[in-house]
Amino acid sequence: PHAPSEAERAELRRSLEASAARSTAPVRWFLGRAAALAELPPEEAARRFGQELLQQAPRVLFLLVPVMAALLGLLFRGARRYFAEHLVFALHAQALGFALATPGVLLDVDPLVGLGSAATAVHLLLAMRRVYGLAWGATLWRFAVLGALYLLTLALGVAAAALLALALV
Repeated sequence: PHAPSEAERAELRRSLEASAARSTAPVRWFLGRAAALAELPPEEAARRFGQELLQQAPRVLFLLVPVMAALLGLLFRGARRYFAEHLVFALHAQALGFALATPGVLLDVDPLVGLGSAATAVHLLLAMRRVYGLAWGATLWRFAVLGALYLLTLALGVAAAALLALALV
C-alpha cells in the first residue's frame, strides 16, 4: 500500500464534504471528523485511530458480558435460572478467556493467543455441560449457537468501537 498523494487526499476530502452536504447532522459531523483525519499524514492518522480503538476495546468487551448472559438465558430457558446466574457464568467465562489469552498477548506470540482461545472454548463447553446439566448433544448445539451469536455480537461491537474511535480521534 502506498501513501496517498496530496491530490488523492484532497480528492478524498472533497468527496467526504460532498457526502456530508447531502446527509443528516450526525452523519455530517461524523464525515467531518473523517475528513479531519484524512488531513493528517497516514502514519499519524493510523496511530491516533489505533490508539483510540484500543481505548474503546475494554468497553466493548465489558458490554458483551450481559449480552452473553442474555444469550445463555435464551439458550437455556428450561434451566429455570435467574439472569444473575447467567451473568456470573458469562463473567467467569470472559475472565478465564482474558486470563488464558494474556500470556500470548504480553509476549506477542499469536499461536499462544490461539491456544488460550481454544482452551477457553473447551472450558466453556465443559462448564456449560456441568452447570446446565444437559446431555452432550443438547450442550453442543447450544455451544455452537452461543459461539456464533457471540462472535457476531463481538464483530458488531468492534465495528461500533471503530466508529466511535473514528469519531473521537
